[in-house]
Amino acid sequence: MNYPRGNDSRGIFRIAVILGGMLKNSADFPAQLDDAWQRLELLVDELATWSQQADSLVEYYGRLVERSVAELAVVGGAVWIPSPGRPPQRLGPVQARGAADVAVNDAQRAFVAETFQQESVADAAAARWFRWPGTDQSKRPAENRGSAGPPAAAVDDPAICLAPVVVDDRVVAILEFVIESTADVAQRAATERVATALADVSTDFHRVIELRVLRRRAAHWDAALEFALEVHRRLGLDETCYTIANRGRHFVGVDRLSVVVARAAGGRVRAISGVDSIDRRAQEVTLFRQLASAAIQLGEPLRTQDGDELPPQLQAIINRYHDTTGAHCLAVVPLADPSAPHDARGGSRAVGALIFEQFKGSQFPAAVLERMDICCGQAGTALANAVLLHGAPLSGVARGLRRFAWLLGFRSLGRFAGAALAGLLLVAAVVASLCLVQVDFAITARGRLQPTERRQVFAPMDGVVSRTFVQHGDHVQRGQILIELRNLDLEYEAKRLRGELATTRAELEAVQAARMIDGRDRRQAILHDAEIERHKERLVGLEKQREILQRQQQELAVCAMINGQVLSWDTEKALAARPVRRGQQLMTIGNVAGPWQVQLDVPDEEIGHLLSAQRASGDDGLPVEFILQTDPAKAYRGTVASVGMATVVTGDSDPSIPVVVNVDRAALSAPRPGAGVVARLHCGRRAVGFVWFRRLWEEVRRRAMF
Repeated sequence: MNYPRGNDSRGIFRIAVILGGMLKNSADFPAQLDDAWQRLELLVDELATWSQQADSLVEYYGRLVERSVAELAVVGGAVWIPSPGRPPQRLGPVQARGAADVAVNDAQRAFVAETFQQESVADAAAARWFRWPGTDQSKRPAENRGSAGPPAAAVDDPAICLAPVVVDDRVVAILEFVIESTADVAQRAATERVATALADVSTDFHRVIELRVLRRRAAHWDAALEFALEVHRRLGLDETCYTIANRGRHFVGVDRLSVVVARAAGGRVRAISGVDSIDRRAQEVTLFRQLASAAIQLGEPLRTQDGDELPPQLQAIINRYHDTTGAHCLAVVPLADPSAPHDARGGSRAVGALIFEQFKGSQFPAAVLERMDICCGQAGTALANAVLLHGAPLSGVARGLRRFAWLLGFRSLGRFAGAALAGLLLVAAVVASLCLVQVDFAITARGRLQPTERRQVFAPMDGVVSRTFVQHGDHVQRGQILIELRNLDLEYEAKRLRGELATTRAELEAVQAARMIDGRDRRQAILHDAEIERHKERLVGLEKQREILQRQQQELAVCAMINGQVLSWDTEKALAARPVRRGQQLMTIGNVAGPWQVQLDVPDEEIGHLLSAQRASGDDGLPVEFILQTDPAKAYRGTVASVGMATVVTGDSDPSIPVVVNVDRAALSAPRPGAGVVARLHCGRRAVGFVWFRRLWEEVRRRAMF
């Protein structure tokens, strides 16, 4: 006979005692005992293994009750689980085949609730018995709990055996088994002992579950601590935002996380997880700003999975967001500034918002929502500190002075009053110098050197390039053929017209011959004359069509519009046998012998200073100094010829204004079209403090006004 090992030995010992009491008077006692041992041994082994694998109470106890009812001589079984703030919950009621469902009585509920609430379970470790409504004991559970065994006399109503599952002096569950009314005292004792043994086996399951929960919590808090340390490590605004976006996405477990910093005129997207640079004019970025502004104004998170009815304006934004991104779950959580005073609604001023996105699934899991709250709490404090430091005037100078004082050993202002006074005088002198000393103010911009006279060669119609007559660097004359195109439709139309002309002329000659033969018949002569006129009109129309077709065929030979040089690179390789569309650019020709100019892209935040200096210069023109990247050792001079009226945005570059600068052709030695240029546009003389710190001053004015 095989006996279970490990933690199940105590339960098997009790089962052995049960079997001895049940089968000692049987004639085939050894055979029955061995068969019962094997069945109970398999049951206990199965439940012990299942206790290590099950993930939930419902899953484990459902199988325990189902297998116990199937193997034991009981009518039914269930399990009671405590519910915080509510009555205990009864799970998995299972009845044997043919048995009637039995309801729960008040005495049983009272005993279960009292057992879960008591602090000491020393007296609750053994099983207890109850009888169903209609008997005196069901009305007096306290008297019944004083006995360790079943009632002495058999009763007509079914009886319940309740066995508590105890873990660390706590009742975590109660097993319930219902026996038949005809069961004798020995069968009731056996049921009680089996229930107690199964309760001991269930103790291991609860310890395994608690160990899993503790491990998950430890890993969760370790990740939360690591995220908090990373997010508070730096004080720079951009560094903090990107740390929140990238680290926060992995910590929370979402597909994408975006950080929006609140501003008076709306939010600004500072970081998106997995994205190095942000296109401010992209549709997704615009929707992020609108969603963050709405959440900040409402003062509460917005989640698309909640199913709440939203205002039509906000619902329209969310619908456009889903159509654009394809995300299934969205959560926009405003970040409160813990150091800011509370507003009229009792909440703190929002410093920004986090946008969590999930591209799979219909809703955020509970664990993700829990980590989302932790992420927002840490991110709000870190972002508020970074924004405060970023907006402080002369914050960089203050950090430099603090490091300088630390190197000199100044720890206390009272102890080193003389040094502090000297430092104040030094700061005053520096401020006065910044305001009074005048220096040259110049704006730096980049651009290209190009011939002033340039022409783009375009395809006059659809076709295929059949031949290229020029190469890169070739000099061409006005009217010279550059490219020859071939259009199969025109060729087909030309053949068709030639055929129709020949056919019409032959028909005309035949009618004229018939007119001469039938000249005496007046009626036939009139018909022939009408036919001759019709053929002549047709010939005139076909001739006009041929003239138009010949002009179109002549246009297939693309000619130069100016005298100049071919600037496009490797034209034959780029255009040979290539199909082109009407209006497609084929090559560029520039007059390199004529005047040259520099085309600059001036950032739009600098254009105000440029226009002010241009108005002050009058007719003299604004001076420009530039170098060529092909020859950086030599500097050239020019004057501003024109300033563009509109802002231009190309690709991922910042918005800029085109500015044209005239240059002296004689001063250029071997200029190359398209050469890179770095230019300085001189805008007069300004205070050195303005020249050095104008960007900071403009940012302060912008924040003060908006």
